[in-house]
Order: sequence, then C-alpha cells, then structure tokens
Amino acid sequence: MVTDYSCYNSPINTLILDLGDVVFDWTPPSDTKIKPEDFRRAMNTLFWHEFERGKISEDECLEKIVQSRKMQVSAQDLKETVRQASLSLKANEEFVSALKDLKRRYNLKVYAMSNVALPHYEILRAQPWDIWTLFDGIFTSAEVGMRKHDLGFYYHVIHESSISPESALFLDDKAENAVAAQSLGIRAVRFTKREEVTRQLYNALGNPVYRGDEYLKQQAKRMHAIINGIDVKDNFINLTIFDVTRNPDLVELVEPVAPHILWNYFGEKPTLSFIRNFPDDFDTSFLAALVVGLPEKTAHQLMDKALKNMNSDGLIMLYDDPNRPRVDQGCCAHMMAFFVRYGRENEVSRMWEWLYNILLHRAHLIGGYYYHLPDYFLWIMSRITREASKAGRSLPGKIPIADLLRRRCKERLGVTDTALALGLRLLACQAVGVPLADYRGDLERLIDMQCEDGGWPLCELYKIPLAKTAIESRGMPTALALKVLKDAAFAEC
Repeated sequence: MVTDYSCYNSPINTLILDLGDVVFDWTPPSDTKIKPEDFRRAMNTLFWHEFERGKISEDECLEKIVQSRKMQVSAQDLKETVRQASLSLKANEEFVSALKDLKRRYNLKVYAMSNVALPHYEILRAQPWDIWTLFDGIFTSAEVGMRKHDLGFYYHVIHESSISPESALFLDDKAENAVAAQSLGIRAVRFTKREEVTRQLYNALGNPVYRGDEYLKQQAKRMHAIINGIDVKDNFINLTIFDVTRNPDLVELVEPVAPHILWNYFGEKPTLSFIRNFPDDFDTSFLAALVVGLPEKTAHQLMDKALKNMNSDGLIMLYDDPNRPRVDQGCCAHMMAFFVRYGRENEVSRMWEWLYNILLHRAHLIGGYYYHLPDYFLWIMSRITREASKAGRSLPGKIPIADLLRRRCKERLGVTDTALALGLRLLACQAVGVPLADYRGDLERLIDMQCEDGGWPLCELYKIPLAKTAIESRGMPTALALKVLKDAAFAEC
C-alpha cells in the first residue's frame, strides 16, 4: 500500500512577485487636478515606460505625456499626482504574513520583479516596513533597463537568480506579464482577489494529501453537519468519513441502544425545530451496517425489519414510520449493497431492477428526493458492484452492472460541479476501473479546489425538501477527496 505521497509534492521552490497591486496597495489620488482615469492612462504611455526603464528623467517623461495627450494640466500638476500616488502605497500585511508563512514552510526563495522608476522605488525603500526581509532579491525595471513584459527582463531574473523556470511561480496582476512568464516555462498566476490568490499559492506549493490529512486531524470529532449555518451532530457524515479513512479517531458516532437496531441520521436530538423529531432511518442504519459491521444475527434482523417496510413497488422506504413514506434511489442502493453482502438480493429483486433501470436510462441525472447529486448514486452503486464481486456473484441486467456503471461514470467526467460531486464521481470511477488517464482532468480540478487551511470547501450533500434547506459539510468532501488522491497514488507514485 502506498504511504508516501511524494508524487504530489510541488516542484516549485521560487516565487517571483510583482510589487504594486500585489504586495502593495495604492490609490490614484482623487483630490488633484488629474482625474484617476487620466492618471492611469498616463502611466500606460511609451514615455512612462521609458521613465520606468531609467531611459529618461521624470520631468522629461511628464512633460512629454502632457504634451502628447494634450492634457489641460501642467507637468507639475501631474508630478504632484504621481508623488501622492507613491506615498499612498501600503503593504498588505495579511498577504505579506501569508507570504512569510509560505517562505518558511516550504523553504522558498522569494524575488520581487517590478516595473518601477528609481525615484518611486526610493520612496518605497524609505518606508519603515519590515517587508523587505521577505525578499532574497529585488529586480526593478529602473535597475535592469527593461520592464515587464519585455522577455529580456525575465531572462535577466532567471539568470541572475540561478533558477530553473519549471521550479518558479510568477505572480502578477497584469495578464500580459503573466503570459510572458509562462511562455518561458514559468508557472504564472494572475493576481485577482488576495484571498483566492493566497489559496492558489498554498495549493501550488503544498502536498494536497499531507495538507488534507492535517485538516482532518485538526477537525477530529468536530466534523458535524451544517444546517442553515448551525453545527448539528450527525451520524451519517461521520460514518462516511470513517468509511473512507478507516480512522476511528476522526469521528464521533452515537449508536442505537439495544434492543433498538435502527440508527438515526443525527447523533443527538437537534435544536432546530424542523428536524427535532427526525425518526430513525434505514439509510443511516444500512450505511452503518456496511461501514461498521454487525453481528450476523443482528444483520439479518435489520434486513427482516426493512423487508416489512417495503412499498407496493417492492422498494424499501426510508423511515419506519407510516407518516413518512419516503423513497430515494440512493437510500435503496445502500440497502441493496447490504442484501448483496449477505446473499439475500433475491428478496429485493424488484428494488434491484429499479436501481438498474435508473442507471440504464440515466434517470440518476435528475437527482433524488434526498440525494440530489447524480454522482452520489454512482458511488453507492459502485458499492453494490464491490459487494457482488467479493461474493463472486453477478446481478441480473442485460448489460453487466460493472460495465454499465463504468460507462455512466465516464459520461460524467468533465462535468463542472462541487468538490463533493467530484470526489464521489472519482471514487466511483476508481471502483469500476476507469483508468487514471481518463479521469486525470477531474482529479486536477479536485486538487485545485483545496482551501488554504487544507480542507475542501463547504458542500451541499443532502436535501431536506419540506424545510427547503440542505445539510452541508466540509469534513465529508475533504475525506472523500483524500481517498481519491490516495487511491490515485497507486497508479501515480
């Protein structure tokens, strides 16, 4: 079994950062004779570019800009606006703190590469900031005589810092600057929102498996359901996390007290009024039976009880409650897997026929009463195929179920969706033998969704239709994503 996930290690050991609008914020002055939009246009002229390269003086630059653009202000007015803009520069402390953490954590070299004229750079360096300790080197257009996006400027930085392009990451707010960097083999990220870029940097530099494992460890026994923003202890999410991690230290389960054998979705009585009296259910009970296991006698008692809760179509209803005649294909698939495990699938043959036909006719794409994600159904159906394979038995169907499921899994590849949907989809793909080459694109998208703290984002996993709300989780999509990555490592590492 693979325990070294170094195949996911990042090759990047160098960051190359822009300064203005990335590390520093600045504001075009609004209380001068120059309008902000006119000021920005002035900074994007050939004369300004030559000034940044150190080819002409500031006075010559500004005089030529005023004359060429026929501005109704003097060069001195423009110079005052430039001075105020330079003084408005402020380091974004939160982002700088993240950069320092990344440098320390991943032993990075960090360089600045900036289009900045000498007088303005001197203003920057005169400020009492400790940001300059972040950089192992600073390259300015004024010093080098070139500016971004001159390719020569990039070659100069590569040569002087002795870096290999494939081991560097370039961060800039201008698309043309990022394109120039990536055209030379440097990975480029265009700066947009700081929060998003910070997340991208942690993802680009860290090992997703190790970061995800650390997140689960930190959140152990606290990965509850989230309903309307409120944490609610539940069994279902914790059972799923245990299923894919096999780590009992991560979860907190509330088992039924004998002689009761049915589990409840929630680990304790919720405070939210619309779920306070949620009855015990067969879905959670059969998931628990599959994941945790049951003594054989109790297992048969559970199946016998479920058979008494079958409707006229031969489908087992979710609740042992005549006032809640709910049926969902995902719930039925969990139950079917357990009946297959114990060789009693013939007693639920009509339920199997229904599940098979849902897959055959692509009805799973519509979603279910509770399980609204098509990929949820694929994953639970893959459990049925595993149980049948372990038992050495085949299930009826004009197309063998493993082949049909493999087709349906491949049809979902490339569909844009949440991290939870991707995790479920890829686990189903792996279970039925879809090659890594086929699902690599979805795998890369899943990795890219990882959050700054190492977990995956909050996802909606289960509908509560009558309350018009849903159950959400971060722990469950994180555990599923890690299972996908670890299983993929068998083929990758």
